[in-house]
Amino acid sequence: MLLAFSVSAQERLYSEYEYDEVGNTTSKLQDLSGTPPSISAVSQSVVRQNQVVTFIIDGSGLRGAEVTNADGYFIFSNTQTTNEQIVTTLRVGQDALEGFSQISVSTGLGVDSVSLEILTELPVLRISPIPLVIKTGTTLTLGLSLSKADVISHSIDVSVADVNVVALNTGSLTVN
Repeated sequence: MLLAFSVSAQERLYSEYEYDEVGNTTSKLQDLSGTPPSISAVSQSVVRQNQVVTFIIDGSGLRGAEVTNADGYFIFSNTQTTNEQIVTTLRVGQDALEGFSQISVSTGLGVDSVSLEILTELPVLRISPIPLVIKTGTTLTLGLSLSKADVISHSIDVSVADVNVVALNTGSLTVN
């Protein structure tokens, strides 16, 4: 059972406690700062379907904050908070719809939110021919393509591990 907050007026720090059925304190869950949460910056504003990233929220009043998403597109784990920053692992669902989705940061003192843009899952780079067999003294042309169109350009650098074995004529390309 979770009950109300205790207040320390001198430090303006709020502590949240968990109680058992008979009213005994079983644990101290978190400390909350004395100001409502306020977001000033996020580590990224665009994410992709089926992506896992370390997501950082900067601001104030963030200690003990809970990070949520009403759409259910995001799963947050390993969340750590200080008064000025939240660091969490953000997993974007494979079924997340393209567009914008809101992340809320809440404490017992208030809520602030930020929107993230969700893009489709990153395309897969395809190489042909497969299997790749190069015989001594021969030239081979590689075919590179993306599994689907994307909304941003991708740069691909091609290199050779041992230049004594293989010579490479063109080392980079851009797929639009």
